[in-house]
Amino acid sequence: MKPICEIQGSWLQSLRIDGKKYWDIDADLPHRQIPILGDHVLPSDWRFREDLIWLKYNYMLIAQKWKFRMEEQQRHDRRIRNKRNDERAKNGY
Repeated sequence: MKPICEIQGSWLQSLRIDGKKYWDIDADLPHRQIPILGDHVLPSDWRFREDLIWLKYNYMLIAQKWKFRMEEQQRHDRRIRNKRNDERAKNGY
């Protein structure tokens, strides 16, 4: 495989890509906004999880169904990743 770029660092400290600093825990503060005030929150943020929303309003059965649905999706995704990793290993990647 041909390298695309050189990445150095850790998400716990700092990140450099091809020598350019993109993030440093000592210099950069996290940017957080309330979803109502802006669109800077990712759709994958835990506050948008359907199971937790229903749990908040004490609808346990609906929350349980959403949790099961999410776990099924995670298992499906893991199977796909494992299958792809097996194919890569078999082909020497």
